[in-house]
Amino acid sequence: MKIFVTRKIPQTGLDLLAQAGHDVKVSSLDRPLSKDELKLETAGFDAILSQLVDKIDAEVLDAVGSQLKMDEFVGPHIEATGAGDAFGTAFTAAIFYGKNVGEAMAWGTINGGNVVMHIGPHAGLQTRPQIEKYLKTHPKFRAREI
Repeated sequence: MKIFVTRKIPQTGLDLLAQAGHDVKVSSLDRPLSKDELKLETAGFDAILSQLVDKIDAEVLDAVGSQLKMDEFVGPHIEATGAGDAFGTAFTAAIFYGKNVGEAMAWGTINGGNVVMHIGPHAGLQTRPQIEKYLKTHPKFRAREI
């Protein structure tokens, strides 16, 4: 899979993606990319690993090609602290374990979705067995192509 990374991230994350067999390109610019730059840089990639400051909208995603959609994790939303980090760590772990991007999206959504049901960034974090159990008991909780 070809993955475009919009800004530099820790080398460990890039190494994990490469070890999982992905072709990773990191933007050489150390700033948020403009919409035109994003459209130009991401064309032909399978995935975009972006930062919160990146303005990824429908126009940018259309330039990339087909996309996956993941439903929301159902549960009470108490506090969002740590939800993005929880998503990112579970997504990366899934890729490390050889899962495809759709499966990694499910892992991240489950982990982040559980964190927002608690106060603080650590409560609700899921282990690999917990995520796999959830997926086994909820077989329709999967990313789908749009």
